[in-house]
Amino acid sequence: MPKRCLILFLVLFVLSPSISCARGAIAVDDSRGGGALIFAIVVGASSDNEAAKAALSKCISKGGTKCQVLQTFERCGAVSASNKSYGIGWGIRGRNARIMSLRNCGSDECSVVDNQCEDY
Repeated sequence: MPKRCLILFLVLFVLSPSISCARGAIAVDDSRGGGALIFAIVVGASSDNEAAKAALSKCISKGGTKCQVLQTFERCGAVSASNKSYGIGWGIRGRNARIMSLRNCGSDECSVVDNQCEDY
C-alpha cells in the first residue's frame, strides 16, 4: 500500500496544473549615490516579463527615477547594502540569496536590507 500512495503522489505532483515555478525580479535605482539606494523585490509572478514589470513599477513607486531590472529569478531574491555599495542575490532558498547578495556587495559593512521568497 505505501508504494501505491507514493506512486499516486508522484503522478498528482507531476500532473498538477496548480504547481508552477513562480518568478521574481529585483529592480534598483542607484543613481542618487551616497548610499541612497532605491530597490524593489517582487515574487509570485507568472513569468519573467511580469516579474520585471512589477519590480520596475514598485521601484518607481518608491521614488526611483532610473530603476533598472537587474535580475529575474525563480524562488528567492535579496538585496544587501552599505553606505558605499550594494549587492543582489537569488537562489532556491532565502539563505542562498542572502549569502550571494552579501558577497556581491563586497564590503564588511554590508548587511541584508531585504529578502523575499515565493512560498510554494
